[in-house]
Amino acid sequence: MADTHTDDRALGHLRVIELGDIPASYATRWLADLGADVIKVEPPAGDPNRMLPPFAGNI
Repeated sequence: MADTHTDDRALGHLRVIELGDIPASYATRWLADLGADVIKVEPPAGDPNRMLPPFAGNI
C-alpha cells in the first residue's frame, strides 16, 4: 500500500532516526515539531531522559 499521507509542515517529508542522548532529544523534538517523522531508538534499559522533568509549558 502506498503512503498517501501528505504533511504541509516544513519537514513533513523527512524521516529521522534518533540514536542520541539529551542534546539529540532536544534537536529531534524541534524537527518533529516542524513535521518530521522521528523514530527514537532507545537502549534496552530505556531512555535516561525519561527521568528528567517535562518540558516547561510543553515547549
